[in-house]
Amino acid sequence: MTLSNFITTVCGQTFKIDRFEQVAVGVIESEKFIKDQTYIPDTFAVYRTGSGMYLLETTTFRLVDMSLQTTYEILTEKEAMKYLNNCMLDIS
Repeated sequence: MTLSNFITTVCGQTFKIDRFEQVAVGVIESEKFIKDQTYIPDTFAVYRTGSGMYLLETTTFRLVDMSLQTTYEILTEKEAMKYLNNCMLDIS
């Protein structure tokens, strides 16, 4: 997200977010953490925008260049429920 509140989703759509509230945040469960406790798991946050749209933000730590990679995806209310109901998401 840039300072102008423009985001680009994983499918390439660009949106300007007027206002939003964070409604869920958590860690994406991974078997890698069980095997390697130095592994930094991916995290997620779900935002609800002023227009009622849900936005999923996923952040991954890249060890190669010690950076964070953040992606955004638009969710339906039904898709957002699994994040809102459980702040430890298992995507395996």
